[in-house]
Amino acid sequence: MKVFFSIVLAGALFVAPGIQDTINIALKTGDAATLTKYFSANIDLTVNNTESVYSQAQAGQILKSFFEKNKPTGFRMNHQGNSQDGSNYVIGTLTTATGQFQVYYFLKAINGNMLIQKLRVVAENGE
Repeated sequence: MKVFFSIVLAGALFVAPGIQDTINIALKTGDAATLTKYFSANIDLTVNNTESVYSQAQAGQILKSFFEKNKPTGFRMNHQGNSQDGSNYVIGTLTTATGQFQVYYFLKAINGNMLIQKLRVVAENGE
């Protein structure tokens, strides 16, 4: 059983960089639909001063609205890490037509799929 768990965990670690690349590109291009595909059924979402746990569909609509008001022009990953349980996180900077935002997302394996459990998008100036 330990060998099976190790293989599954190692597989999740190798898959995550590809998923992170896809998520990072979706952030850079403002592709809320692609991001929504990687949300868990319920996601802890923070957009500026609004924070709550939303369903996948609700979070997708909130993010779509955010991107419509703040057209992304770039995303730079500043830091990433992972833990022994296979979860991963990324901290980056989203550049938009209205300013820069600090982005944090946390990925965790759920039923063999790496999904975003938490996403924070907060203006760098703190507003």
